[in-house]
Amino acid sequence: MTEWHINDLSLSGQFRASADFCNVLRELLKLRARNETIRTQLYCSRQLATRLVTHNLDVRSAILQQADKGLTAQVLAWLNKAGPFSDDGRDVDDLSKFTFAGHDVTDQGLGEAARRREREVDAQTFSFDGATPSCSTTPLAVDQQPASEALQTVLVPNFWDIATLEQAVQSALAPPRNWDDAVARLRADFDKVIIAEWVEDVLRPHPFNMNVYNRSRELLGVLQKFVESHTPDGLRTTESQKIIALHFSGQKAWFSDSSETEKNDFKDKLTFRDPLRDDIKIFCAWHGKIKTPQYRIHFEWPLQQTDRVVKVVYIGPKLTK
Repeated sequence: MTEWHINDLSLSGQFRASADFCNVLRELLKLRARNETIRTQLYCSRQLATRLVTHNLDVRSAILQQADKGLTAQVLAWLNKAGPFSDDGRDVDDLSKFTFAGHDVTDQGLGEAARRREREVDAQTFSFDGATPSCSTTPLAVDQQPASEALQTVLVPNFWDIATLEQAVQSALAPPRNWDDAVARLRADFDKVIIAEWVEDVLRPHPFNMNVYNRSRELLGVLQKFVESHTPDGLRTTESQKIIALHFSGQKAWFSDSSETEKNDFKDKLTFRDPLRDDIKIFCAWHGKIKTPQYRIHFEWPLQQTDRVVKVVYIGPKLTK
């Protein structure tokens, strides 16, 4: 599923008048109004309203200067309340820094798009034309400095023309509307992960939550990459060890084992049928963490050398509480 993030850096005071900016903004709002996919998948940062549009007016001031009550209401509702916002559901423990053309974009839409692309999410950007530095090209090469690794570059697909953006949106897959659709997509996209057939039954009583779906994609993507990183004989490679070090160890790990107290107190809840054999029970205390809301993905761990898939037995609200 594709998502788009508005590139804050592409607003650098390049418009001659606030009306010129608002004309572009109106076209973007029309696209949001007529297309559900862009309405739910076009992300902005919470600081976008403070970016300069002209040499002396930021987004909020430029809109208010137009004295257009309809435009003002739409934009402020979007930027202040409705979103969606780029930092919704962000892993607060991610200490990576992102820069573009020497500018820090870590907490901006471009940085978030790069962050999500690193986690196998099809994140792209929309930039306003004419900015300094220029963002009217694709892809945008964003430098990432992870907390404990060497500098690397993330290439982010980028649009700066609304008509071209609309064409891309129309060809993109619409976001899931419910848990059944969401889990079906997860199964289709991660063939090295076996999601138990009862997971939908666990999720259906709870309201569908896009952040849970997006975070599940990130977590299952790591499990998928871990399996794929092994040799044909099932042996770990350097890439396998890197994934373990990055995501399975340390206080800020994405995946962890339950505590001994939790294992004792919640033994029954952490014991599941084997998704591939009804006659076997497996104890799955290892889990991936979703913080907002507090959901967990439980799976069988560690993998044996003969294992070619990861068995996911639970996706739902935290069990050990």
